[in-house]
Amino acid sequence: MPRSGSTWLGKIFDSHPETFYLHEPDSEVSFSGPPILISNDQFSIYINSATEYVYKLTEINSVNVIGKQPIFKKDYFSCYEYFLSKQNVLLSKIFNKFNIPINNGSKSFSEQKNCRLLWKSIESLGRLNLFSASFKECHCIHLVRHPCGYISSLLRGEKNNMFGDSISAADDYNMFELILNSNTAEMFDISLDKLKSLDPIERLAWKWLITNEHALLSNSCNSNYINLKYEDVCENPISEIKNIFNKVSLTWNTQTNNFIDKSTHSSNQNYYSLYKEPKIAATSWKKYLESDQIRKIEKIAFQGKCADLY
Repeated sequence: MPRSGSTWLGKIFDSHPETFYLHEPDSEVSFSGPPILISNDQFSIYINSATEYVYKLTEINSVNVIGKQPIFKKDYFSCYEYFLSKQNVLLSKIFNKFNIPINNGSKSFSEQKNCRLLWKSIESLGRLNLFSASFKECHCIHLVRHPCGYISSLLRGEKNNMFGDSISAADDYNMFELILNSNTAEMFDISLDKLKSLDPIERLAWKWLITNEHALLSNSCNSNYINLKYEDVCENPISEIKNIFNKVSLTWNTQTNNFIDKSTHSSNQNYYSLYKEPKIAATSWKKYLESDQIRKIEKIAFQGKCADLY
């Protein structure tokens, strides 16, 4: 889900010298066709196109996808290539501000050797099961943040015009219609008309519930699916990440250790900053939301299996 801490987690994985990080490539190259929350019995229709789509993503070299700061040293980079990569990203960002097209010269994943693909997404949670079926050797990490934390962060972002969307997430009824058109949504007594009658925070609570519940249930038989609670990472970042690295066969390394230490022991108030005190970030919603708002959110969001996390 957006505003779940996925960029921080993504960059922690990117800090590993053997990974090649794609930052939300599916936000740049859309995958039209499959339902936004796809059921397991629909795989046969879309599995070939899903495979082709992922290979298409591995050919992206745009600065928005492969140039998310900070840029880390990699085992597959020489010192010169590392320096050149950082310069390419910085120059591309400058030229992009003035809408000047530039070939940044960076290599895509498909052009690299001896590295593992890492794909961070806020678009494909409802299709995680489909991509897992397409690439059975891949590991999938589903990061879950407390619904109040997700909603609080989303509301603050919209209040400060951080997203550039003309429609707020709570009023995006086209998106709600797509979410309700799923097997998971049918488990709950909810309709579009009923959603429209609710408070905005209640609609967002339903979005949190149905989307996370779908990912959790549709991957219940996937041995490579990992459910990870954001608050656990904030509480014990080193031990939690070591555990996840072990599950996905990544070795522990100094660069990752240093990045976690730096990102958790400095504070930047920028909305999108990676450098925040995690224990404060995990509970900041308790100061932002009123008690009756918290009760409304939890009453809706904690109806399913995701409630077991909290």
